[in-house]
Amino acid sequence: METLVALGFTGLEAEVYAALVEEAPATAYRIAQVIGKAAANVYKAVESLERRGVIAVDDGDSRRLRAVAPVELLARVERDFERAHGRAQRALTRLRSAGDDERVYSLPEREQVIERARAMLLRAEQLALVDVFPEPLEELR
Repeated sequence: METLVALGFTGLEAEVYAALVEEAPATAYRIAQVIGKAAANVYKAVESLERRGVIAVDDGDSRRLRAVAPVELLARVERDFERAHGRAQRALTRLRSAGDDERVYSLPEREQVIERARAMLLRAEQLALVDVFPEPLEELR
């Protein structure tokens, strides 16, 4: 479920989507039973997922739900990300840099350290001396 949350789902939306992948077609009430959550909360999550096009709803009497296929969902997420990335890149390249800063900053995330090191290595003009353990070195290659 954490992977879906990382893609912008709430925890409950992730549970509902995953249950629908395995149980579809099903009613929201049935999904609430499967995941052990209050039906009212599941109905709200279903409305949100339907608005975002993540699930399809049969408008018949029983309103059966079906999840969009995971492959289709991931392809859409990827396209949306690429569009947002392109817009951000264009907007950020128009910003004027304040210049280099000689102060020392703490980078709390390992990924931040690796990305900063990559950027520094790409700016190296002749030689870069790196003193790291083998695992981070592999990430820099």
